[in-house]
Amino acid sequence: MNNINDSAALVKLILKINEAKIFAFDLEFIPENSFVPYLCLIQVLVEKEIYIIDPFKIENLSEFWRLFHDDQITKIVHAGKNDLEIIYGITNEKAVNIFDTQVAACFCGYGYQIGLAKLLKDLLSVFISKSQTRSNWSIRPLTTEQLIYAKNDVKYLFKAYEFLKDKVTELGRLDWVFQESVKYDFYYQKKIPQVKNLKVFASLKQYQLDKLAIERYEFAKVNNLPVKTIASDDALIEIVESNANNLNHLKKISGLSKDFVNQRNQQIIEIISNRKVDLSPWQENVKYFNKEKHLFLNELIYFIAKSKAIELNLPVEFLASKNDIEKIIFNFLQDKIDSIDCAVLKDWRREVIGSDLMAMLKGHTYTISIDNTRLSLELETNQN
Repeated sequence: MNNINDSAALVKLILKINEAKIFAFDLEFIPENSFVPYLCLIQVLVEKEIYIIDPFKIENLSEFWRLFHDDQITKIVHAGKNDLEIIYGITNEKAVNIFDTQVAACFCGYGYQIGLAKLLKDLLSVFISKSQTRSNWSIRPLTTEQLIYAKNDVKYLFKAYEFLKDKVTELGRLDWVFQESVKYDFYYQKKIPQVKNLKVFASLKQYQLDKLAIERYEFAKVNNLPVKTIASDDALIEIVESNANNLNHLKKISGLSKDFVNQRNQQIIEIISNRKVDLSPWQENVKYFNKEKHLFLNELIYFIAKSKAIELNLPVEFLASKNDIEKIIFNFLQDKIDSIDCAVLKDWRREVIGSDLMAMLKGHTYTISIDNTRLSLELETNQN
């Protein structure tokens, strides 16, 4: 194991990666105390050598981060969502050419979101300890146990990659892996945390809650603070329910940070006081206007997704999440079928299920037949 503690050593590592055109990586970080998780350690595996980069000792890592935006270099990671979001938070650019072994394992029938320890046990009969998962990676010096843990997070990724790549290639799903490995909500498009009980409010209150959640999110981002420390969901709901339209009222509400109230009180009061707004985007959720139709569509789409997932040997929640099914139904019931934006209708999912769902919702007649020997679903389109 090689320690990278200065720029000269980092340059040599980058040159080695540029020659190899492939490396595995992992990041250790602390997510609880900031908007962008606090990066503490970088592990790299290239040409069977493990390198530990200490970001506390190297001021400028820009040349290293540039490797993640080079489409000629393959990057291997396991469960890399948070790692890639951190890299985006640092570089403001999406990583490319990522092979996520957790994603590949799912496409190979190893289950949804399988952990690294279980995957290595199943694939390679290798046993690693995850005892340092909750470790404080900001301390120095790192303990022997931490260094062993960090090393094991990348040590076997090449072997897992080689096994899984062969298997997904045989299944014709290699492109799917590369598509899915970067299908994450990065900071510029990250979903604003949903306020609890939003659906029970009238349109104006839905609008107000949505706008308050945006203010909370933007304040957290600008100040690099966790969203949950700015304002609780209950506090935002109380602002709306109590019509808190002055500073004194806001100061009495528990669950609001003092800095948020002092710096954003004018924006909050304007949101609560403004009655002349276009409420069409925040209309009552139409799925509750026709509950029977909503439930029928939910069961039908889930049945189609489940059947297709069985055929492909994939977890149904990986193929079509409940949130995506809700988006499809919501837009369909509002006659906005062509404006649906969800994962089921993009990339490989569109190929295997999305196009069929869209055709069905647009009025094409389908004959559904189940082959009992294959447990598969066939949709035969009759385009009249």
